[in-house]
Amino acid sequence: MKAEPKKCSSKKSKNNNSGESKSTCQFMDKRPEAEKFRKIKESAKSKINMNGNAVIQNAVTVSASGEGTKDVVIKAAGDAEEFQNGIKADDWGWNNVTSYAGRVYINRSRYRIKKIKGGTKKRREWYTQKETVRAGPYHNNYLVAQAGHVLAKQNGGDGSDDENVFAQDGGVNNGPWKTYFETPMRNYLDMCYDGDKVDFRVGLHSEDDNITRGALVKESDELDASDEDVFHTTDESDSESSG
Repeated sequence: MKAEPKKCSSKKSKNNNSGESKSTCQFMDKRPEAEKFRKIKESAKSKINMNGNAVIQNAVTVSASGEGTKDVVIKAAGDAEEFQNGIKADDWGWNNVTSYAGRVYINRSRYRIKKIKGGTKKRREWYTQKETVRAGPYHNNYLVAQAGHVLAKQNGGDGSDDENVFAQDGGVNNGPWKTYFETPMRNYLDMCYDGDKVDFRVGLHSEDDNITRGALVKESDELDASDEDVFHTTDESDSESSG
């Protein structure tokens, strides 16, 4: 994550015989959402694993709608700091997905330096920059599927949650899906402050049977298809700012 904003204060230096104060700066974000996550970090210090390391559990929860139909939507929303440290995918999740697409909105906090009118002092003026990443739709044709995350592990996705896993074409999973969707999302998250808001959504579609959850069907009946038989349309990641 990006370093938090600096807060400056004055204190006397031990080696300063004149008694003059010297300005020191430390990183401190006083926004309520940032304060909330500092408290979470502090409470996590008391949770120690077998190796003696503090454990901070991932807080991202996905929700799904449309189970048992031909269109399932998986959503997740929260603060940027939650979207990290995911879990490896299990072999249990959504089957019968023939295509899928995703988009994520990230409201990234930024500031500009403004001179105070009528003086020489300056102040920070905060504003929100909306980052958008879109990818897909991708055909989900495969000979042997992988257990693929909906919300990526690197972005906080819980692979033990069967609502966040589906039988996915490995060529797309490790190719355009990662390149055009998962990695750009991670890059924006790394530029965020802890409390910046994230809105994630992926749509799963079936042209045949209804989409259901269960043990992943790893082999396709579509034996004339292959991991290379895919298409995608990708909007360039774009941004817009609001004061």
